[in-house]
Amino acid sequence: PPPPPPPVSTSTSETGEAQYVGSKNSDKYHLLWCSGAKRISEANKVFFKSKAEAESAGYKPAANCPGL
Repeated sequence: PPPPPPPVSTSTSETGEAQYVGSKNSDKYHLLWCSGAKRISEANKVFFKSKAEAESAGYKPAANCPGL
């Protein structure tokens, strides 16, 4: 599949509201505490405040992340 569109944000907000993280090299997003999220290098992390924000950026929920 084609790469996802450019991320909305590449860092957490000043209030720390990000709940989800994706990778610049993938089209999947994870909850911050998910094992898949922990394997993403800091340089490639893309943070989202909501599922809707992640999905509107072209990301899909990771299958290996319970709760998505």
